[in-house]
Amino acid sequence: MAQATYFNTAKRRNSTLVPSSGTEATLHLKEATSLLNPTFLLTADTVPAISEILFMGRYYFVDNIRSVRNGVWEIDCSVDVLATYKSQILAQSAFVIYSSTLNNPNIIDDRIQRTVETIVSNTGSGGTLDRFSDTPRYILQVIGTGGASISGFTTSYLMTQEELSQLADAFFTDTDLLTELEQYFANYFDCIIACYRTNWIPPTNGSGDIKLGNYNTGITAELITSTKTRDVVTISIPWGVNDYRKSDCSIKILLPYIGCVELSGSDFFSQNAIDIVIDTEWNTGNILYRIQSPSSSETAADIATFPGNVFAQIPVSHYGVEGGSAIATFGGNFIGNIVARGAQGIANFLTQANTGDAVSIVADKLNGIAKSTAGIIGGFGNTAVGGLPAISVYTIRNPRNIEPNDSIFNALWGRPYYNVVSNLTNLSGYLQCADYSFSGICMGTERQTINNLLNGGIYIE
Repeated sequence: MAQATYFNTAKRRNSTLVPSSGTEATLHLKEATSLLNPTFLLTADTVPAISEILFMGRYYFVDNIRSVRNGVWEIDCSVDVLATYKSQILAQSAFVIYSSTLNNPNIIDDRIQRTVETIVSNTGSGGTLDRFSDTPRYILQVIGTGGASISGFTTSYLMTQEELSQLADAFFTDTDLLTELEQYFANYFDCIIACYRTNWIPPTNGSGDIKLGNYNTGITAELITSTKTRDVVTISIPWGVNDYRKSDCSIKILLPYIGCVELSGSDFFSQNAIDIVIDTEWNTGNILYRIQSPSSSETAADIATFPGNVFAQIPVSHYGVEGGSAIATFGGNFIGNIVARGAQGIANFLTQANTGDAVSIVADKLNGIAKSTAGIIGGFGNTAVGGLPAISVYTIRNPRNIEPNDSIFNALWGRPYYNVVSNLTNLSGYLQCADYSFSGICMGTERQTINNLLNGGIYIE
């Protein structure tokens, strides 16, 4: 015969809850019973409502109740080690892997599965390109004297469409005799290296007349003096989440003149922005995007690079003659005939020049004796496409079937922590440890049961 306290308390088998508000009763231990799995005899008129028993300092779960005879009941029990040794268990240090109280939001919780759905975030702020212009400009590269040379012999001019049209008109409508002859034989079109159309505007330094060789066209344009520029654009990352699910994201960046490129969210996990360094080479229009973490971060190395080109090549047409044969024929026939006529012939020619007909005479003669050649400088190549006024960034991710911060999930399963805790007393809710080993005084079977429970997951209540 022994005194015991029985409880009708609801609790989980892996809970540290200690029953309260029990009822004192006199129980008898069945002969040859185990202290860890005892069987008690209780005299009662009806089936007793008992879920747990406190006996000799140990709490026991009630596993089964059997009727022996009228008014006598056998109660099979097993020791509740978590309630019995609760204070000693929580006083120990442990390596906690999951907890409802502690968590590390940057640790991936593989217990939560990714789905095949996709979530697309909104575009991040920033990304405006100051160098981009909705109105295209033209870059004319020539060989000429004076001006601001950016590569030795060559000079580059930034022109509007109107200025380029004026230059073309000057080539074909200038009726000055000396200019006409100079253009006809020297063929200054050959001094034009290339012409490009672009919405990506280079820096300029002043303006000057466009010169082809030593021929001044009289058309003024801005002078390009830089061979290379560097621009930096910072744009925020629209994560949409602020935990380990960032690693689930693919970062999509729409780069003007390149297209849409994809980066891993893991490369920018600890960042909220992206630095995009843009190097432009103004002789060729080559552009290089360098994707970096912000310069204030620990690592500012290039995460990725993407080359492109911002120039669309524009052909420049010209119409000339084979100069050697034309000069010889012209000198032997046309000029010779004028000189042979003596002073009167020259006077007649000059008289015609004063009336503006001399140019026509020269052109008619040359057209009759010279072989004409049509040609094109450049062509439609290196075409720049996809020019945009800004860089846009958005993220795509596969959602998890359960949100990591879901309160119900957190209460049932906790969240990853993976760290040492010196004392478990202040924890509550779910707790799971790794390689927990109970150091309190108890039986070996109890110790093993405690270790298995802590390493499998318990509820601190």
